[in-house]
Amino acid sequence: MNKTLIVTMVFSLCMGMLGFGFAAKAEAAAEFTHPGLLHTQADFNRMQQMVGTGAQPYLDGWNQLLNSPLSQSGWTPGATATIVRGGTGDNVALLYNDIARAYQNALRWKISGSTANGDTARDILNAWSGTLTTLTGNADRYLASGLYGYQMANAAEIMRDYPGFNVTQMQNMLLNVFYKPLNERFLIGNEFGGDHNDAYIQNYWANWDLSNMAATVAIGIFCDRRDIYEVGIEYLKHGSGNGSIYNAIPFLHPNGLAQWQESGRDQAHTILGIGLMGAINEMAWNQGEDLYG
Repeated sequence: MNKTLIVTMVFSLCMGMLGFGFAAKAEAAAEFTHPGLLHTQADFNRMQQMVGTGAQPYLDGWNQLLNSPLSQSGWTPGATATIVRGGTGDNVALLYNDIARAYQNALRWKISGSTANGDTARDILNAWSGTLTTLTGNADRYLASGLYGYQMANAAEIMRDYPGFNVTQMQNMLLNVFYKPLNERFLIGNEFGGDHNDAYIQNYWANWDLSNMAATVAIGIFCDRRDIYEVGIEYLKHGSGNGSIYNAIPFLHPNGLAQWQESGRDQAHTILGIGLMGAINEMAWNQGEDLYG
């Protein structure tokens, strides 16, 4: 299967499952490539060519996108100041459904040039970045910060040069609502509290680490913050939690087989974890770093 299709499927799978005055200076480092998260400009050029020539299975995939209720233009975003995942007042569906709409409309604009879809993606992203101030709930808030932080950054990365898209506002929201109080705190601890929600390091399944690593890598690239990007990369390589590579894949077997950390749990969470690691690897790959190897 084509790698672009796999990456897009991984993103869609992760979609379905599951202010603070932060103003640290960015470290001087080599510039990131944009767009450079799950999709590069070369990927979009290939998508345009395949759809334009009617090549299969790309045309069938494109038609599935066109028929999705989440890819239609003209949507009014449901942005709200406080999003809760887990516990009383859970309203997280408002966020993840609008992120899916922003991402799918962004794809339609980038591949077909449809400004109606581009305007819709832009307006959804601007509404949320200008409204959301708090991501809270029970411990599941760390799943929200990871999954939806990395998805939001991916949609924003596609739209970063679109007329009227407020890049700075989105960067500030991702840093101050997602990264600093939640992603960074969960992985390595900071002024907001101890790592892993002050729990025993192996209390949480691999997906909790991996979703927050994915957000950290994605937000680091989108915000041109190599120091943040390196937090996610370093944790994948050497972190103590279940999501780092040697803990997420604890058993190797002959003939290229291995066992995932959540294999004894259920198939859905196992596939999600592999997908998240694939997403992290792909974002790093698009910045010239080989984590697949």
